[in-house]
Amino acid sequence: MHRSPFGFQRRFSDPRIWRPGMKGWRMGRTLWSYMLLLFPLANVCAADDVLGVLRLAGEAPLFQFRLEDGSYVVLLEGGSEDHLVLRTGTPDSLLFQYPENPDGTSWDLFLYTFYFRGGGPWNEGLDLNSLTFTAEGVEYTLYEDYYAGDGSLQFGLRIVYPDGATDLRAVESSLQGSLIPFRTAYPVRREY
Repeated sequence: MHRSPFGFQRRFSDPRIWRPGMKGWRMGRTLWSYMLLLFPLANVCAADDVLGVLRLAGEAPLFQFRLEDGSYVVLLEGGSEDHLVLRTGTPDSLLFQYPENPDGTSWDLFLYTFYFRGGGPWNEGLDLNSLTFTAEGVEYTLYEDYYAGDGSLQFGLRIVYPDGATDLRAVESSLQGSLIPFRTAYPVRREY
């Protein structure tokens, strides 16, 4: 058995004492394998519980965040790009849904725009993404904006009424998903 200059045994580096074929090694490897499999599953189950009535069976969240008042804004895709729907509310109650009856044509109701200026902080780089729709004369814009100058990421829901506007900013740590894939991956209207 090898001893270090400090007097303790070097079990892990000596192949005669510790090798992959030993029972303890196998048990440790199995434990880590189970942990790696169960943690993502726990996150998926937790996401389902958090959304509650905001997510129907077969829908997958594409972009979601929590507001300071505890309500959620969730952009969902129906199975196999069947429909696109935005819902706001709490896990117990639905406050707003657009469109009211989502179907295959709902993708055409959303307009995606983006502006990208690279160059990093020295060029004040920008990556501005927005998804806009209009319902009953009110314009709603989901946005995800990155500013390289200060490294900030801002996201939320901007609502423009005929007589004013409201910007509902999200809690920073609550963002899940991104609007960037709408540049090419989803069949929404695009304006560059």
